[in-house]
Amino acid sequence: MLYTLQDKLNSLIKQYKELKSRATALQTKVDALQAELDALRKENKELEEKLILKKIGETGNQEALKAYIDKIIAEIDQTIKKL
Repeated sequence: MLYTLQDKLNSLIKQYKELKSRATALQTKVDALQAELDALRKENKELEEKLILKKIGETGNQEALKAYIDKIIAEIDQTIKKL
């Protein structure tokens, strides 16, 4: 009976180590995906800003400039709220 319990314990320890290894691998993947997502969000934000500035430059449109400034103010507000 002692051997059976030892075998079960060893099996459980092995399964635990495998699960821990999988969890670590998954966390690494999650971290990489999060970093990629952050980079894509930053790139998207930069592209949006360039597009707005291009629209402002092409048309001299004051409404586009106002929208750009409003967007920046909204981002500042969000940042302040997070703090």
